[in-house]
Amino acid sequence: MKVDVTKIENYEAMTPEEKLEAVLNFDIEVPQAEPPKSDDADKQRLKDAFNKASSEAAEYKRQLRAKETAEETAKREQAEAQQRLMDELNTLRKEKAINAYTANYMSIGYDVETAKALASTLPEGLPDEFFTSQKTFLDNTIQNVKAQVLNQQPQPTQGSPLTGKQAEDLEYEKLRKWAGLK
Repeated sequence: MKVDVTKIENYEAMTPEEKLEAVLNFDIEVPQAEPPKSDDADKQRLKDAFNKASSEAAEYKRQLRAKETAEETAKREQAEAQQRLMDELNTLRKEKAINAYTANYMSIGYDVETAKALASTLPEGLPDEFFTSQKTFLDNTIQNVKAQVLNQQPQPTQGSPLTGKQAEDLEYEKLRKWAGLK
């Protein structure tokens, strides 16, 4: 940074040693940096513009409604009421479909929370064949698993073979039973 020697008094008349001393002792004025512009001013300006536009829109809407005739007001109110009813009907239809799907999932064997979660993800208008095919699939799977388990069980044995004495006793027992002695 260069030193402005014109700000030093009698600089021209000084000797070189005095000039050096004057330059070394010279206080340089450092300009203050401007604080960066904050976004607060921009935000406030945009907020004010938005508020102004909103109030103008509300004013125009109020003026338009003031100019409406009674018939136009009745039509507008009727259209708004009909729209509210349609929205409520659509909501009820969606809730009914979710409840029906939940019941179908529970009939297949799902627990309540899982059934509700699955039912809310399904699109409306899902055919009943979907749940019928699910039920058939699960029933077939259960039957196949039962058959596999039964096939994997070992066959029961007749026990150990009879010895000669046991076979002879068995024959005598049968004979006594036939003769009515037992």
